[in-house]
Amino acid sequence: MGTITAVPWLPISCFDGNKNQNETDIDCSGPCATKCTINQTCAVNSDCANSNCHTTKHQCLAPSCDDGNLNQNETDVDCGGVCIGTCAVNQTCKINGDCANGNCPTAVKKCQPYSCFDGNKNQDEGDVDCGGPCNTTLCSYNNTCNVNSDCANGNCNLPSCNDGNKNQNETDIDCGGVCGANCQIDQNCTVNIDCANKNCHHTNLTCTVQVCDDGNKNQDETDIDCGGSTCGSTCIVGQACVYNSDCKNGNCNNTLKKCSDPVCNDGNKNQDETDADCGGATCSSRCGNGKNCTVTSDCATDNNVHETIQPISNLGIKKSEQRIDHLIIKSILAGILLSFSGLFLLTVGGGGGPIDQTLGVGIHRMVQAAVFPIGLIMIVTTGADLFTGNTMSLIISTLDRKTTLINLIVSWIVSYFGNLVGCLFFQYIFVYYAGLLSNEPYRSFTMKVAESKSTIEWHQILLRGIAGNWLVCLALWMGTSARELS
Repeated sequence: MGTITAVPWLPISCFDGNKNQNETDIDCSGPCATKCTINQTCAVNSDCANSNCHTTKHQCLAPSCDDGNLNQNETDVDCGGVCIGTCAVNQTCKINGDCANGNCPTAVKKCQPYSCFDGNKNQDEGDVDCGGPCNTTLCSYNNTCNVNSDCANGNCNLPSCNDGNKNQNETDIDCGGVCGANCQIDQNCTVNIDCANKNCHHTNLTCTVQVCDDGNKNQDETDIDCGGSTCGSTCIVGQACVYNSDCKNGNCNNTLKKCSDPVCNDGNKNQDETDADCGGATCSSRCGNGKNCTVTSDCATDNNVHETIQPISNLGIKKSEQRIDHLIIKSILAGILLSFSGLFLLTVGGGGGPIDQTLGVGIHRMVQAAVFPIGLIMIVTTGADLFTGNTMSLIISTLDRKTTLINLIVSWIVSYFGNLVGCLFFQYIFVYYAGLLSNEPYRSFTMKVAESKSTIEWHQILLRGIAGNWLVCLALWMGTSARELS
């Protein structure tokens, strides 16, 4: 085994590959001039390169209608404009369609409850602020009306879609709204179905020919106003795509069919990969036969050792970067889960008399051995921290110079004593206090196991412990190397 060399301490900087100082994510924002990119953590909009920090997810994301910020062409935070019909009372609006109640008074430009002075036709009024419940103000000649009493002259001809007036809820004269999709080019509209060509420009709110800035997905676009042969490489991360050429960054994830930052499973050759999703220093997957490579290490080998070491090293890095309180809790949890396995073993061992008599002691011990790994399975699937597994992952990542000797020591000490606390807690609450092993034959079998372990020579205990740890590490290694079988 090689000598472990501690990595020298380096001064904290904006280029050290760690999240420190007052950075919101690794080497970005805070004191760093570099702004955070899409999907990186942020606290305020100014942390992000696109000036959009999602207020709930606290990530730099593409502008949307639930990011807690006023952007796109919204009239207020996450409402109005492209987020049509979502503004609540007292939120800023430009048109009635911005408001959930459809009422944006022209004087205040804020969504308001219906009234007889809001400059809109609502609440069964005959026309804007006249007739109906606004009976103190009667509708004048050429205003629309519902009944004769709405009109100052007492004579009402009911509105229609061919009366030459813009009334009812029409978006332009005799078209849109209740009159359906019959508005022509340059006539006013609110939604696409107001227009004969089903294309209402979301900014101008007029029916227009299909273009690459109308706020609609049309032509051969892959997402709104981007992609396809017409609008070209304009889709940003998170928008739908078909080909790499649809995306501004030239990377269309072949599985998700969305523009995404380059990763090692996007089906494309990017980063420093030598072929799609394999080779290079970034991706752990090695290239199979027939795929491009630069050096021998880019190619997959029959024993798959490199492909197994890299994920285990990455696991060691992940464990070293977690918060200390998370490590403590996950270590205690691992001790509890492993104690479940011990309880299973003692239950099967104590109640296995019939197996001894019919199949023999060897089969009985095989059954005991089969139930004990249940605890390890629970630990791996829940992400708990078991000292036994941490000895392998942290050694590999430290030898790989991805973690430090301090990281290794902290992880070992905390996980060891955390496992111990979890075991003691389980034994006291569920075994001693709950009396799960108090009855025969489980009590006598448990005492027999404890007595046999207390009489073993110390060197035998040490060697058995090493062998047990060896088998656990081998189980984790085999599980990692067989990840493609799941």
